[in-house]
Amino acid sequence: MAAGVIISGAVGAGVLYVWVWRQFRYVRAHWSRQRDLTRFEHQLREARETVGGPRNYRVAGADDAELVATLDGLRGDERALVAAGFTRLGDIVEDKSISRWLVDASGRTCAQLGIRSDGNSWLVLHGSAGDDVYTTSRGGSLANPPFVHRQTLPVATTLAEMIRRHAAHAGPDGDRIATCADVVAQLERTSARTLAWRAAQPPDELLDADLRAILGEHYPRLGKAWAARMRGELPRATARRG
Repeated sequence: MAAGVIISGAVGAGVLYVWVWRQFRYVRAHWSRQRDLTRFEHQLREARETVGGPRNYRVAGADDAELVATLDGLRGDERALVAAGFTRLGDIVEDKSISRWLVDASGRTCAQLGIRSDGNSWLVLHGSAGDDVYTTSRGGSLANPPFVHRQTLPVATTLAEMIRRHAAHAGPDGDRIATCADVVAQLERTSARTLAWRAAQPPDELLDADLRAILGEHYPRLGKAWAARMRGELPRATARRG
């Protein structure tokens, strides 16, 4: 049976969940530094461009040894997942990035592991039931289409709690996951659906939705300013009267 696993609307590996979110937390802590603002803006633009373009997925092969070696830092996380009842499916290459996939004993939940540019790992849990997709991550992501049901947990959430919360979120009747090749097929399908959904949204509304998702509780205070910045609407000087 084809795998029910799928990445969230980001479809650019789970890196968008934690990578962009952690960068925002870093920027917020150093708000006065223009360099950090510019870095966050660049990464947010890059994330949106990644989601807005077609993605290429394939199962890693013998020629990907160098890329697979970059996942060596995942050994501790993988051991923890194995101890929790997961087994390795394999590695999937997405354009120039790679992630490791494991499946739980029920065959209904996949764990996606990857390494961020800062050397730290990220984890996203996936499952689906028919056309509905369920994901659980620590930290935020860009806006998701209606068929993707994202659960965002605090960054400090433990693995055991994350697995428990995902099981409750996805329910017991999800599609079973068979092979890494099935994961690739489902990623391609949902990537196309997500791309079509984002292309159909009015640009300003999509930007607003992305900022709401990324900024979370900080959106009421920061949303308008970031929307103006992303659109290139810089403040204009006005002449004083008198």
